[in-house]
Amino acid sequence: MLVEHSNTPKMPVKCSVENCSYNQKRMCHADEIEVSAMGDGKARTCDGTCCATFENKMEM
Repeated sequence: MLVEHSNTPKMPVKCSVENCSYNQKRMCHADEIEVSAMGDGKARTCDGTCCATFENKMEM
């Protein structure tokens, strides 16, 4: 499955996840982003959050 990405991000979101299909030059190019809390649903630090938009480009 080929994922098409826009040429420029709608909102500048930095991304350091090298194997995410939306990461282009360390910027997220997803049409929308969903950030979720891990565990009990209440994040206390950034480590308690995760990007639910992530798509592994290595598995595509």
